[in-house]
Amino acid sequence: MKKVLKIIGFWLITGCLQLCAQNSGANIFDEEYYGFEVTGTDTGWWMQHPENFSIVSDKGSNGSSHSLKYTSSEIITGNKKAHGSSDTAMKIDLVKGTYTMNAMVWLAVDAEISALKMVVKPLFVNAVFDLSGLPKEQWVAVETTLVLDEAIVDGNLLVQVDTSAGGKGEMYIDDIELHTLLDQQQIPFISEINTIVENGVTLDAGTYEISLKVWVDNSTTLKSFYTYITEPWIASYWDLNGLQKGEWVSLKNEFTIDEPADNSEFRISVNNDPSYGGGKGAFYLDDIHIEPKESLSIDENHSRVGNNMVYPNPANEKVYFNLQDLASVVVYNSLGVVVHKIDKADASTVLDVSSFTRGIYPVKITSKGNVYLKKLIID
Repeated sequence: MKKVLKIIGFWLITGCLQLCAQNSGANIFDEEYYGFEVTGTDTGWWMQHPENFSIVSDKGSNGSSHSLKYTSSEIITGNKKAHGSSDTAMKIDLVKGTYTMNAMVWLAVDAEISALKMVVKPLFVNAVFDLSGLPKEQWVAVETTLVLDEAIVDGNLLVQVDTSAGGKGEMYIDDIELHTLLDQQQIPFISEINTIVENGVTLDAGTYEISLKVWVDNSTTLKSFYTYITEPWIASYWDLNGLQKGEWVSLKNEFTIDEPADNSEFRISVNNDPSYGGGKGAFYLDDIHIEPKESLSIDENHSRVGNNMVYPNPANEKVYFNLQDLASVVVYNSLGVVVHKIDKADASTVLDVSSFTRGIYPVKITSKGNVYLKKLIID
């Protein structure tokens, strides 16, 4: 099981953002025990049929190495069981109600196992995962519903393969989760986050490339999300369909604004309606960059200014300006956030960049009504 960090807020420049579906509550089960990551003498599980069930360390979902293995060389003639403890963090205390149960399942190519049963004791309420038609030789997210007519105190979970399911072959089980179902009235139509006022986006009119990295969890059914710049309003659509899950994938988009954006809000939005890309699960965003596509041609076509208007370039300590007249200089990071501003720069102006992180910094120089866009590289 892969441990995750849930980030509240918008840590856009250096952080990693997690966006989750809003139609279920937090996971009730302990992620370590029900992800089979607890090692040692007490794993929290007792195998009633150790010849069939065991915790292994050579296969796991979502980048982990542990899971619960089931195996049988023939069609079973009796139910096979693995019991969770009620003496540890695995103890189950649930109120009356309806829950969603999820798990990751891996079936061998020749497996003949049509169902996997989860039994919640001591009420012995069943939640059955339908495995018929499931893709083989890969981790697949499965889901079912658990309905409790009364509360459970100090309960535990029984993982069971019934004789009616066939039971022949090899199967791995990981990341068993239980979620409360939220009242539909509590689910917002759109979930979104945005930059704080101090970190708005400042861009000149023009065409830009926006790039980012996205990680989609294996169990995620979310199909898309949007990014926005609010003034002037421009939306970018990001399609998650067909992306490789369980790894970082780089995506690019392009947008054009006809007027400048002055400290405009940057927003990321997910529509929770499945008809408009919503679903369940989580995805992560990192390394969001906005780069001008036209600034390089502007820079190269101003031969009267020369390529040494900002020098040295690349730089790592100090930067100088080849200016004939007073000018304003604005330095942006890759997202368009202002990182340094000089109102009256001239040929004697020195910019200390020793504290800048490595990367590309667009520089806007305005002098006598002319605007020059340069690309400063910090190495």
